[in-house]
Amino acid sequence: MRKFLKIFGITLLILLFLVFIFILILIIKGKSWRTSFESSIKEEYIVSSISEEKNVLNEKIEEYIMSSESVDFIEFTPLEISQYLYNTLFEMTVGTSLNILELYITPGNDVWNVCTLLNISNFEKFDFWLCMDVTKDNMQTAQLYVEDITLDGFDIGKIYPKILTQINQGIAEALTTANENGFVGRMLENIELQQDQLIIKGSQY
Repeated sequence: MRKFLKIFGITLLILLFLVFIFILILIIKGKSWRTSFESSIKEEYIVSSISEEKNVLNEKIEEYIMSSESVDFIEFTPLEISQYLYNTLFEMTVGTSLNILELYITPGNDVWNVCTLLNISNFEKFDFWLCMDVTKDNMQTAQLYVEDITLDGFDIGKIYPKILTQINQGIAEALTTANENGFVGRMLENIELQQDQLIIKGSQY
């Protein structure tokens, strides 16, 4: 019995040591990723406070919807999208324990990396970056896809692939519902992700 307990105790200590080493590696890797990421941030694309810019965007969207053209386009800069998303997420999380600190977009042709700096109430010192690679294929559709999702550099998509399927299915269903019910005032035909802008093409019903 004593021999068994001794072996069990040694095995438990080894397991605890391995878990400690694993957690330590994750912390070091996360800090390394964060240092690299934050040093590459371009200040012109980061948003950290509510802005009245949302009202300007609403006016821009309303003009697009009310346009008399049978087919029309609307363009947004990365900063406009960042500000709109920040304002929307901030309003959604008011009264919850989740806090939106900053939102940052790295734009590119066909791929935009959208990152949000978050923390949880009572744990303000432990903030983290949640990032998603939003992509668009070469087909003329309004469908966007989330290709990858990471948390402080850790690939959540690889750990839990089902989350990407669920997110992309939700985007597809939201687009179908919006077009079928005319929620945006026009039939969304195409979305383009470019280095300096997002372009939406829509036609009248």
